[in-house]
Amino acid sequence: MKEKAKKIFYIIVGAMVLCMFVYFMLIAPIISLSNKKDLYTLNVDGAFEILELEHSIDGLIPIGKDYYYVGVSKGTQDAYLIRAPKSWLKKNFNADYASKDFEGFNLTAPSVGITDSKVRNELTSRISQIEGLNYPLGTDYCLEFSYKSIAIKKFFLFAYALILIIAGIYLSKNDNKVSNKVPVVFLCALLIFLILMLMTIK
Repeated sequence: MKEKAKKIFYIIVGAMVLCMFVYFMLIAPIISLSNKKDLYTLNVDGAFEILELEHSIDGLIPIGKDYYYVGVSKGTQDAYLIRAPKSWLKKNFNADYASKDFEGFNLTAPSVGITDSKVRNELTSRISQIEGLNYPLGTDYCLEFSYKSIAIKKFFLFAYALILIIAGIYLSKNDNKVSNKVPVVFLCALLIFLILMLMTIK
C-alpha cells in the first residue's frame, strides 16, 4: 500500500513539474507573442538607465543581468519603464540621452508586471527623485523590449528538453550498448540546459 502511495505521489509531482515546464516554456511565450491587448507602440526621443540588476545563484554564480531604462515619449512628458539589453541604450541614444534618430526611436513592446517587490520598490524610489514626468503605466509595469527573443529562447529550451528526455529514455534502455563517454556528454548537456533555463527565467 505504501509503495502504491509513493508511486501516485511521484506521478502527481512529476505531472505538476511537467505542466509547469510546458506552461513557462511553451504556452507562456505563445501567449506573450499573441497578446495584442498589452502591446504598446510609442516613439521615444530620450532615454536613460535607471537600474542595473544582477542575478546570481546564492549570490555566487552570476546568471545574467537586467537593465531598466526610462524612455520619454516624443512630444510629451509621458515616461515608461523599459527593460532591454545593455546595448540598447548606447545603440539608439547619444550620451546626452537624446535619440540618435532625429525622428525618435520607435518602440513596440508588451507591458509586463514587475513581480519582484524589491525591484519594484527600488525603481519607485529612484523614479520619485525625477521630477516633471508622468508614468501612464505606473512604476509596477515595464515595457519588455526583448519579448520576441525571450520567447524564441524558451521555444529553443523546450525543444532542448524534449531531446534530453528522448536521449535519457534511450540511455536508460540501452545502457550496456553505449560508450562510457555518452552518459558524461548527456550530463554535460543537462548541466548546460539547467544554466540556460536559469538565465532565461531569472
